Formats: sequence, C-alpha cells, structure tokens
Amino acid sequence: MVEKELEKFLANEKGNIKILRPAAELQRAIYEARGVIPQRETMLRTDFKTLEARYEAAQEPLHRLQIQREQIVQRISNFLEDIKQTISAEGSSFYRRLADKVVSDWVKTLETQTSMVLTKSQIEKLIKEVTDQLSRKMENELLVWQNEILQPLVISRLERLTQEIDERANEFVHQLDSLKIQVVGSIVSIDDLNIKKVSVIERVLAASGGFLLGGNIGLAGVGAVFGYQEMAKAIIPQLILSVAAITLAAANPLLIFGAMAGGGLIQGFLTAKSTNDKIKEEAAKRFAASIRDSAPQRGDKIAEALVTKLTEIQNSINHSLGQEIQKFREQVDSILKEKQQGQAKVDAKISELQVLSRQLDDIDQELDALVARVALPNY
Repeated sequence: MVEKELEKFLANEKGNIKILRPAAELQRAIYEARGVIPQRETMLRTDFKTLEARYEAAQEPLHRLQIQREQIVQRISNFLEDIKQTISAEGSSFYRRLADKVVSDWVKTLETQTSMVLTKSQIEKLIKEVTDQLSRKMENELLVWQNEILQPLVISRLERLTQEIDERANEFVHQLDSLKIQVVGSIVSIDDLNIKKVSVIERVLAASGGFLLGGNIGLAGVGAVFGYQEMAKAIIPQLILSVAAITLAAANPLLIFGAMAGGGLIQGFLTAKSTNDKIKEEAAKRFAASIRDSAPQRGDKIAEALVTKLTEIQNSINHSLGQEIQKFREQVDSILKEKQQGQAKVDAKISELQVLSRQLDDIDQELDALVARVALPNY
C-alpha cells in the first residue's frame, strides 16, 4: 500500500512541486514589488529639494543600521566559535569512549570466518575481518550518537540563536522601514511599505533564496514557507550526513597489519602458533589505539563540518541585511537622478509605474489561479 502511494506521488506530484516552488518565488517578488511601486511613485511626486533633504537626514540612521548588521553577524561568529569548541570536545570524548568499548566489549563478540592462521595472508585476512566488523559497529555507534547527542545539542543551541537573531532582524527591519517612511513621506502607509505582515527572516532572506546549502532547493522552500527556525531544524539531518561522511572511516586494516608486521608481531604469531583469539585481541587493541589517538582530530572534523555549513547561513544573513540597505539607497538615488532630468521624465516614470501596478495585479491573479489548479486539481 505504501509503495503504491509513493509511486503515485512520484508520478503525479513531482511535476507539481516543480511548478509550485517557482510560483511561490514569483508571488514573493510580486509582494515586494507592490511595496516598491507606491514608494517610487510618492518620491517622484515629492519636491526634489525636500526629498534630497530627507535623504541627507537619513544618512546617519543608515550608518547605525550598518553597525547593527555588523553586530548581528558578529553574534553569529561568536556562536560558531563557541559551538565549534563544544562539538569538537563532544566528538573527541565520543571517540575515546568508543575506543574503550572496542577492547572491553566488542572484541569478545567478534565472529570471524578465518579458522586457520598458518600464513601471513591468513593473518591479514583475519585482521581485515576484525577491522571490518569493528568498523560496522563503529558506524552504528556513530549514528546513535548523532541522533541522541549531537543532533539535540546542535538543535537546542541553534534554536536559541535563531530566536535571538530573529528578534534583532525584526528590530533592524522595523528601523529601516521607519526610515523609509521618513524619506518617502507620511503619505505612504505602513501597509504600502510591506511592513511585517510576513516573517522578517522570510523577507530578509528572500533576496538570497534562503539558506541555499549546497544549492538545495528543498531547503530554500522550507525557509520560504516556514521561516528561519523551521529551516534551522531542517538542515540538521543534512549536516549530520556530511559529518558521517567524513568521520565514519575507521582504521585501515592494511595499515594495522603493516604496523603489526613492522613490530615483529606477525612473525611472532606464526612462530608461536598463536590462536585466532590472540590475533583478534591484538588487532582490536591496535584498532582501538588508532581511534583513541585520532579522537581529537575526529572531533575537530565533526565541528568543522557543522561550522562550514552554518557559516553559509551567516553569509546569507550578512548579505541579505546588507541588500536591504543597499536596495533602499539605490532606489532613492535613482529617483533623485530621474527628477534631475525634468518633469516630463518624472511624469513618464509615474505612468510606467501605474502600468506596472496593473500588470502585477493581472499576473498575480493568473498565478493564484495556476497555484490553485496545481495544488487542488480536484476542486
């Protein structure tokens, strides 16, 4: 039953998803444009010297907003440094405990196929069996640790950060919107300026497409629909997968064999006609030593993998907040330049904006109808 439903979904719904995602992006672009058009029209109708004076008065507040942006980004940097140290220590501790398990518990339960150890090749085969089994056990332990320790730790820290950053971003955007009202003029209402009807994080990150981690459109969609905190939760499984990919490899059985041979142990085993258990125990000890010795490096790799991905979030926020200020500057600068070209130019621009507004209404209606047909095909 489940398989049939999945096949049906993949056959019928995959195309719909491909349509709905760009449709959602276009809807957000239309929503933003509806805020920009009345702003531009109002500024075009404002006396040049009045608009210029308002814009000049806004320079210091804009500079303060830049400082706020830098403070938000620095707060994320501090968080990344702190979580890097925490995860590195947790990872290192995990691998040290794992090494102890190898010797105290796992080696006792190993079952190998190699029954005779009369030659070096047979000993090598036995060592490979031992390390393969230990590697699989290590993989299972790593997945349990990721699910029970690493993931909850990262999510709880990240949720606290996202709540704080969301509050700071709210304040940033609120101040910027208030500044726009001062420059554009009180004739433009808060609704016209598109203030906080949607999530601030949604609004701020829309320009950069959300957290496009590795070009993941799915994650961008999550961010667009549910906002910052839901996206933070959604990226964790992907981060865990990247961590697993770089930390799962255990000690190379050939290296362990080479180290044992170099120390004369292989020849000693042959001379003394050692039992399989003795060889397995020694191989397990070497395996455990390899894990224990590399525990700090493995912990660092886990931390680095997480921080690398989370840095993409930091860069996205930094870029998007900067874009919010830059777009406003460019908008006012372009209006001042157009007004310097004479009233005829201004009147032509106003007419263009009115046409664009009507076209946006038409496009929006058609887009709503398309989304309804795709999302609710039976209604």
